[in-house]
Amino acid sequence: MSTNDINERCDQMKGRRGATRNRFSGEIEIDWNSTVLTGRVRDISRQGMFIEIAERPTMGSIFSARLNLGTPLPIQCVVQRIALCQGIGVTFTLVDDMDSRQRLNALLRVLRRAGRRAEESCGFSPDELFCFASSKK
Repeated sequence: MSTNDINERCDQMKGRRGATRNRFSGEIEIDWNSTVLTGRVRDISRQGMFIEIAERPTMGSIFSARLNLGTPLPIQCVVQRIALCQGIGVTFTLVDDMDSRQRLNALLRVLRRAGRRAEESCGFSPDELFCFASSKK
């Protein structure tokens, strides 16, 4: 794949999201179809996340969930993307606005700081790393 192809792919991928996702590994409980599903959040931003889960809600499904941050963070999600054998990409809104927003912002600040430390050690920006990972698909 040429450098121009990689740059074009990166521009397309950046345009897909309104906010940069941060690496994160945390548990989530999903209420869907009268069942509680458990999954793992792989990355998260202010507006969305990717959830690794075996049994996936269908495209466009709306569900409530609890992100396990010690005290569960209640959210409402909409499935935007399904990655076969991997999981789902969702957008979400916070249920308890003020307290939840403060908790989510604190989490994202910590993740960004951790990401900057990792970036400094390897010499690539998070966007460059994302582009390299995306270009291999």
